[in-house]
Amino acid sequence: MTLYETVFVITPTISSENVIEIVAKFRKVLTDAGCKIERDENWGFKEREGYSRLLEFQAPGPSAITALETGFRRDGRILRYKTVRLG
Repeated sequence: MTLYETVFVITPTISSENVIEIVAKFRKVLTDAGCKIERDENWGFKEREGYSRLLEFQAPGPSAITALETGFRRDGRILRYKTVRLG
C-alpha cells in the first residue's frame, strides 16, 4: 500500500451539513477502492475560498486515485484538489 495525501476545496456557497455529506461521499470512494484512511483534517472555512479538507490514506494502487479524482471532477461543488504520493 502506498501513502497519499489529498487536499480539496468545497464551494463556500453550501451549508455545513452539505460539507459533511460531501466529505462522507469521498471517504466512501476511498474505502470502496480498498484504501485505509489515516488522517482526516478539517482545515476550515474561508469566505472567498471555501471549505478545505485534507485526507491522508493508504491506497492499494493507482486505480483508487483515479476513482477519487474522477469523483472530484464530476462534482460541481469541488473547486480544486491536489493529490500527492507521500511514500
